[in-house]
Order: sequence, then C-alpha cells, then structure tokens
Amino acid sequence: MTSKSLVDTNNLESALVFCERIANTSLVPQNFRNKPNDILVAIQMGKEVGLEAMQSLQSISVINGKPSMYGDSLLALCRKHPDFEDMIEEGDDKSATCTIKRRGQTPVVKTFTIQQAQRAGLTSRSPVWKAYPERMLQMRARGFALRDAFPDALGGLIAHEEAIDYPTQKEKDITPVQTLDQLADKTAEPVVKEEKQIEYKTTFSTNDTCTEYDTTEAASKIYLKYEKMIKDSDKLSVEEKQKKLDSLSTLNPSLVQYLKTKHAQRVYA
Repeated sequence: MTSKSLVDTNNLESALVFCERIANTSLVPQNFRNKPNDILVAIQMGKEVGLEAMQSLQSISVINGKPSMYGDSLLALCRKHPDFEDMIEEGDDKSATCTIKRRGQTPVVKTFTIQQAQRAGLTSRSPVWKAYPERMLQMRARGFALRDAFPDALGGLIAHEEAIDYPTQKEKDITPVQTLDQLADKTAEPVVKEEKQIEYKTTFSTNDTCTEYDTTEAASKIYLKYEKMIKDSDKLSVEEKQKKLDSLSTLNPSLVQYLKTKHAQRVYA
C-alpha cells in the first residue's frame, strides 16, 4: 500500500528534518511541542504498529516515559488486524465489561468496576473520573481486553487513559547514607537520607480531553485561555457561558485553587 505521508520514515536524515520543521507548529500536540526527538520516537513507534507519521503524533502520547495510545486508536489498530472478529461493550457508571473476539481463539472478557477505581485512588485523584465514570470505566476495560487479545498488534502500547492515572515516581536513590570516609571516621556526621515523595504531573481537563503538563503554571495558562474563549464567545448565551465555565471549574479544581492562591494575573497567551 502506498504511504500518504510526505516524509520517508525509512530515511533517518529525512525524518529528523521533518521532525524539526513541525516541532513548533500549532498542529503538533502540546506534549510534543518543540521536542523533535520525542516526535521522532513517536513516529517510529507508530510506524511499527502501522500508523502514518501524523497519525502517530495524534494518537501516541508519552506518559512517565512510556508510550501510550488513546483508547479509540487502540481499537482502530486492532480492527485492522486480519484476526479481529468483534467487540462487545457493556456498562454503566458502576462497571464496564469489554469482550474481544479473535478468530480461532476463546473470547477475551475484561471487567473494570468503580470499586476497583476507588481502591486504586483514581476517583479521588482525577476530576475526569468523577465527571465521566462511565467513559473512564469503559476505556479501562477496553484497554485491558485489547492488550490481552492483540498483544502482537499493539506492540506493548497501553491505553493513554490508563497511563495518565499512574503517579510519577522519581528514581530510587541508592546512595549509601554514609560514605566510606565517614565510616572510617566514626566522629563524622551521618548523611541524612531525604525521603522522596511521589509526584503527580498536572493535568488540564475539558469534557473531551485530559492533557498532562510538566508544571502547574503551564496548565493554568491553558485553563485561563479556555476561560477567556468561553467568556468572549459570541455564539453562546449568558446561561450557556456560565454552564461551560462551571464545568471547566469542576473538572480542574486544583488549577482553580492554584490561581486563587497565587492571585494569578489574568494574562492570556
């Protein structure tokens, strides 16, 4: 099949030039903006599972150093597999079940419940889980089922909706609490090993997306930008504007609190 892409991903030099040219464009997702090397890795990962260059950038995201793919894209990849037969999904805001049928094999059935999400701390960590439990349960059950039924088609990719729920952990510090010189000198003060805390990256959420940012400041600027777009819209009534503003605030409580605490100046990018 002839490729639709303008870039020859089999030529490293050509691919690098392509990545550098598009890295600062507005069509590149925020998590790849000004990161040509990350773009190259995403394109290569996508190529290995059958995606074109731009499809890779729109479908793949890197969470905690691990590539992941949005749930709808995972399904699209599996549907292209010659052994894919059918998928059946059932659920509500309490549980979701996904059944994947692969030709010649026993159907894979996976269920994910709100109780499991609560035990994992997902419902308290992410506002999206509180606002859209049905969708989040559906994506989690779907991701597990697709990965078990079609590991060869997905090449190790996990669902973005699953990856973004994992906390970011710093590498374990294996530095000894005392150096060899200190052990020799019993009078030397021991080095106190500082306990490292788990850190969570900041996300900005809308009704349709949940995007991760490296800093709260970066996420808050996007929040303010969306807030201004709603307020300045000529197509929305006063009631519609207020409804959307309330929804935006509900989905991003940590950003609202950050802006209040910092008395952030309303400057829009």
